[in-house]
Amino acid sequence: MFVSTPTQAEFRTTLSNRLGDPHNVRWTVAELNLLINEAIRTWNSGAFYHRARGLITTVVGEPFYDLTSLLDDGAGNKILDMTATAQDACAAIEYSFLETPTSDFTVTWSGTEQFSFADISSAIEKRRNQFLVETGQVVTVADLIPITSGNGRTILDDSFIDVRRVAWKSLDNTFTNLWQVDEITLNRRLVGWNRNQATPQSFSLVTTPETIVQLGPAPVDSGNLHVLTVKAPPLIDLAAASSIGVFEDFVPAVIWGARAELLSKDGPAKDALRAAYCEQRFNEGIQLARLMASTLQVLVGDEDVPVQSIDRLDIARPNWQHTSASSGATGAELVAQAGPNLIAIYKVPSIVYTFTVDVVRNAIVPSQDDHHIQIGDEYLGSLLGYCVHLAMFKEGGADFVSTMPLYQNFFRAASGFNAKLQANAKNFPVLYKKAQVEREEMAA
Repeated sequence: MFVSTPTQAEFRTTLSNRLGDPHNVRWTVAELNLLINEAIRTWNSGAFYHRARGLITTVVGEPFYDLTSLLDDGAGNKILDMTATAQDACAAIEYSFLETPTSDFTVTWSGTEQFSFADISSAIEKRRNQFLVETGQVVTVADLIPITSGNGRTILDDSFIDVRRVAWKSLDNTFTNLWQVDEITLNRRLVGWNRNQATPQSFSLVTTPETIVQLGPAPVDSGNLHVLTVKAPPLIDLAAASSIGVFEDFVPAVIWGARAELLSKDGPAKDALRAAYCEQRFNEGIQLARLMASTLQVLVGDEDVPVQSIDRLDIARPNWQHTSASSGATGAELVAQAGPNLIAIYKVPSIVYTFTVDVVRNAIVPSQDDHHIQIGDEYLGSLLGYCVHLAMFKEGGADFVSTMPLYQNFFRAASGFNAKLQANAKNFPVLYKKAQVEREEMAA
């Protein structure tokens, strides 16, 4: 806890003065609070600055655990929850486009004719889904999918926007990991795979529509598919304050993408220069998300449990998913990262116990004026400069372009913080790459 750093009110006053608007005429208190929070979240997404320790309690027979919904600081607070709403995003967009901020999302749009609620909700939803597809940031354990013998073509739920892992669960409750291949590989390695039925070994998404998975060989018996997927969150409903559904530190990236959509549409809102900038910021957020660190260390009691990718676990322990720990023992030999939000425990718990997880947590943002900015003094200048840059976006033109050095300095500072961590931690690259190793290894 930083107690020597400025409070939200003090920092906001400094920002108002820096903008030449001490009475908050051009930039209101509410708008500046949003900008400060966005800057802190963006800082954390690039610097991995805020880290914390949380607890998860096992469920007997369950190997998979979602950090966003389960990781607790011991006092009932979820440190990786995803609570940012589409209303928050809409407000940020409205301020940046000089629209009147909406106070009641259940009434008709009260802004200019350039935009509408439908425009904004559609833009947020489109870029949210694109962000999830390109980053695989939120992985879900889908309900088991019943399969009968046949040609091996199985229709998936249309909410699946990416498939990350598939396993075959036989009727005797054993699991076989299925390797993702294409039909050419199947034809070379398993001649006659589509007519000689057997226990599936692989799956393909290449020649089938997006909502169909092809198993190879075609299954000879009934069974179930166990699927790790990226699912499209519920449709964005501004009136219902829908959750955006990405990690909170990456909500700004989705907002930049939505701005790019809105500034690219034909009509008076079209602004090619700022749309290009917003697109760049969206892509920058995707790159940061691909480098995202989540799980840093896992402890059961005082024993360190190794963390690796689930792909590596599938190779080393093909039967891991139905291998339970000995009765009465924790038996945790390692933790596998299945996505930034999802981990798996091997061996599968046979008793209830609590384990500890060290993570890069959600950025700590102030929610009241007397809350302190939780970033060290040495980085506050960069943070303030970036807030100025964000504030000037709505001004556009040369005024906005002139603040680009502030944006560049901000990310140099974040990079410098990581460089400091690298200099002080021999195993820093290993420690912070665990979350993305899965995708890298599957692409190899």
